[in-house]
Amino acid sequence: MLKGNRFLFPIRICLIVCVTSMLCGIASAKPEESRLSYRSVIVRVVDESGDSMPGVNVQLLGTGRDALQAMDIRSRYNLPGVWRFVSDARGRCTVRFGCFKGFDSEKLMGSDVPGWGRFYFIAEAGRLRGVSQCIVHDTHGEYSRYYRDDEWNRRGLVRTLGHPVIITLRMKRGVSVIGRVVDTTGKPVPGFDVGSDQDLGSEHHTGYGNEIFRQSTSTDAEGRFVLRDIFPNTFHLVASEREEKPPVWVRTQLRGKWSPVPVDQITPRRREREIRMTMVVSPELPYRYVGRILDPESKPVVSAPVVLGISRHRRPENWEDDHATLHTESDSEGRFEFRTATPFIRWIGISAAGFADYEQDYEEKDMKSPAKWNITLHRP
Repeated sequence: MLKGNRFLFPIRICLIVCVTSMLCGIASAKPEESRLSYRSVIVRVVDESGDSMPGVNVQLLGTGRDALQAMDIRSRYNLPGVWRFVSDARGRCTVRFGCFKGFDSEKLMGSDVPGWGRFYFIAEAGRLRGVSQCIVHDTHGEYSRYYRDDEWNRRGLVRTLGHPVIITLRMKRGVSVIGRVVDTTGKPVPGFDVGSDQDLGSEHHTGYGNEIFRQSTSTDAEGRFVLRDIFPNTFHLVASEREEKPPVWVRTQLRGKWSPVPVDQITPRRREREIRMTMVVSPELPYRYVGRILDPESKPVVSAPVVLGISRHRRPENWEDDHATLHTESDSEGRFEFRTATPFIRWIGISAAGFADYEQDYEEKDMKSPAKWNITLHRP
């Protein structure tokens, strides 16, 4: 009997140790679960008179790379789309933000939940549109240092707190752009594509992803077009998706004043309901850049790859302005030519076998005008 007890005693000790370890494991899991906390934002949707609007579709968009949930981001970057909500009978909807990184939400929650970052609520209802103040959901200002100052967040920041925060999403009637597209001789251009959008300022590396309220149309037989209900904040116009292929937008008449370049960013004036403009398009690319590439003995360098960095604006406004390029090669005489839609050349680069790379940058104040290059390459 004594021997049996001595034999069972170690087993009992092992069982006690195992059970204790299991209990400790369960206890240690509780603090981990407790870290999955949330902060709530209550959105109150109202019309221009301040009356509540039930049944309005409200969307939440994140602007940071970790919180990016843009209008068409799913197809472009294989990330989730916007979060969607509907205002209740009192015109309200409640949104919970997780106190964790958005990229971890699937692992932690099994679904996509908005986490740390910067966000906006947007909504459309009939001819009314709304954009909320900037929602800042962070801890100790961790994300604030990345924010850029723009016209959207200058309207005010709303920070999430340990208790529900109430914001008002005021819907507004937009402005209309009434325009006409003509060629350089004044003849109407039918079937020309014109569109508009507004940019909440994506912090993704491409700068794209937070374009909202997109719409497009085509000119009629008289070259006329109308874009309606544009939210009364700065918006961008897009004239044809063909970019460097004619016809291209070259001049603008806006509110009765002419500009020698495309005016594709417009800020509505206070209480302005209609904006009238004329776009002049050219049947050919208007700017010509030519050059010749020679070696140190003044002989032509043949088939040398030439790259031109070109912007759509004098001051780069987006990722495309910083990264758009045109390519060609020198011919048997070492000559090359570019035709461009804009005169805003940012840099030129040449990389030819047997020669050192050549690159010339042009600052905004010293942008290269259409002219001729004479470039001599040197051997390394």
